[in-house]
Amino acid sequence: MYKKCKLVMIPTEKASILQMTAGELKSHSKLFPPNVPNIPYERFINPNKNYHLYILSDDKIKEDDYYLVELFNIKGESTGIHVEQCKSINDIWVNNQGDYYKDTTRHIDNCKKIIATTDSSLELEPYQGHYEGIDCTNYFPSIPQQFIDKYVSEYNKGNKIEEVMVEYYPTWVDVPGYPKPFKEAKLEDAILTLKLNPGNYINIKPVKDSWTRDEVKQLLIDCCSEVSSIDGTLKEKNLAELYTSSSCNSYRTWIEQNL
Repeated sequence: MYKKCKLVMIPTEKASILQMTAGELKSHSKLFPPNVPNIPYERFINPNKNYHLYILSDDKIKEDDYYLVELFNIKGESTGIHVEQCKSINDIWVNNQGDYYKDTTRHIDNCKKIIATTDSSLELEPYQGHYEGIDCTNYFPSIPQQFIDKYVSEYNKGNKIEEVMVEYYPTWVDVPGYPKPFKEAKLEDAILTLKLNPGNYINIKPVKDSWTRDEVKQLLIDCCSEVSSIDGTLKEKNLAELYTSSSCNSYRTWIEQNL
């Protein structure tokens, strides 16, 4: 299943695969160098600006997770959006213990969890282990290069992608009261885990805002299959057979009357 997530682009002085040059965003599979003054001629600043992409979710922030937060000075002026790592948390506060903002707490509502990024400086703690058999120890989930190229292309056309769909998979392993027979499992009870591919890349796609009739029809058929696989009614049916199945009469009737 896919969840809608936020996508933001944040400037950085670190090396990055994204760089703004003369108003045009560019990407490269290798890192652009850090954006620093030319030494010793410090008055000549590199005119290019590096950026990182971050995908943010409403997932609960836990210890050692990374998050984005906008900070303000004593005048109430924004000092920018910052990447921080959670070292302790309760129902209200996230307490960052980094060197620069040591002993400063953040209200949890102002923090958004980072689930994937182009920022290679972020690392997972070893306990994070495996996702679907993929060894991703010390590797933070990454954004596929194909999507990065799409983002850059759309950005340079004036179309800034700010929301994306990211794939998760449900598991009931640590849910109280489970395991149960599969047909009794309820999706609302599941724990959703970020789905990763070899190379530690997420599955990502743009948010759609329009659909063709055939696409809507297929969505309804898929929905019929999803529900039926849980209650066992049509568990063995092929998707192509569902539309003509007597058990899906209500779906078929609705489609004919409303599409």
